Amino acid sequence: MPRSTRPRRRMPSGSKRPPSAAQVQQTFAPIFGFLATLRTGEVWCTDSGAPIMPVWGGELYEACPALDGWISCWQRIVEGERLAIDLSPLAVVHDRLRSGVPLTVEMVEAARRCTYACRRAYSGLPRERARSYSLTELIAVEVEACGLR
Repeated sequence: MPRSTRPRRRMPSGSKRPPSAAQVQQTFAPIFGFLATLRTGEVWCTDSGAPIMPVWGGELYEACPALDGWISCWQRIVEGERLAIDLSPLAVVHDRLRSGVPLTVEMVEAARRCTYACRRAYSGLPRERARSYSLTELIAVEVEACGLR
């Protein structure tokens, strides 16, 4: 049987491949869900009035620390990958929620557009780099929690 003379395309190994569509959906679902909730104007809050959101795994978590970690991780990705993504709309949502200042629909929409830009970038990012950025962020959070920063 003759062999093909065309070079075979090698698929990148699992860690070099970008995430699957399902992984992208799963990663971004809590953020998009929370932004959709904000757009309705009705947000769940703790007894002390802090806004909460469902996060990965379905647990409820205070929104401001979750957004803070999300923004911080994306800042690492934007800088590391030299992406032209302005994260300030997410920072505006975070800061206003933290200070209890009302948001406008335009602010939430700007944060949604920013999150779509992040999702597009994430869709093409090799899994190993995405994991590395995420792990670095988790370590930074733990270091800060221990007061070592």
